[in-house]
Amino acid sequence: MSFRQTFVQRSREILSTAVLLVGVFSFRSSIAEPYQVPTGSMIPTILPGDRLWVLKASYDLKVPFTDVTLLKTGEPRRGDVIVFRYPPDPSLNYVKRLIGLPGDVITVRDGFIAVNGKPLSSELETRNARRTLLRETLEGRSYEVQRLPHPLAAAHDHPLGDNELTFRVPEQSYFFMGDNRDNSADSRYWGFMPRANLKGRAIGVWMSLDLDQPGLPVPRWDRIGKVL
Repeated sequence: MSFRQTFVQRSREILSTAVLLVGVFSFRSSIAEPYQVPTGSMIPTILPGDRLWVLKASYDLKVPFTDVTLLKTGEPRRGDVIVFRYPPDPSLNYVKRLIGLPGDVITVRDGFIAVNGKPLSSELETRNARRTLLRETLEGRSYEVQRLPHPLAAAHDHPLGDNELTFRVPEQSYFFMGDNRDNSADSRYWGFMPRANLKGRAIGVWMSLDLDQPGLPVPRWDRIGKVL
């Protein structure tokens, strides 16, 4: 093979690789992207060490590598688990459950929620000295919520008892809360989340690693494939 033929072949291989890489990163930028959960604010729905698939085109299709929206593909729904840029520091990604839409009035009393005056159904599942698990229902969606004993929750500087907080969600904004109701920095503390900060809807767990075990992280096989 001549030098010219070798050069042309190598150039084609490099170009093909470059196109493939651009396609992969464009897909991650605009369509879907893996996301690692570092904290326990969404326990028991999401555990620290879970790796999530986030459908970034759930609500807006954006030009790859930019925040420019090509078209709206859907509207956020109450109960969606969403990854978004943390409003006080957009360099950080948070994942929480969407509770309130624009115009909603949200009332929170001791972690229990009412949306537009209608309390969410909350049924006891299990209770022990460490935690209580409740099954909360929001617009037909049922999910578990963790409540901590008051002394433990107080150690995390969260309001307890009969405190009642009321929020009216502004236009183009949303109200989020964590499923780990007594240990979640969410809209109760840092306010509303603008639509522009939405990154996408978390749709499932593709990998989960137990980070608390000594030595190398251990896969939690039973969580792989969990749908959110």
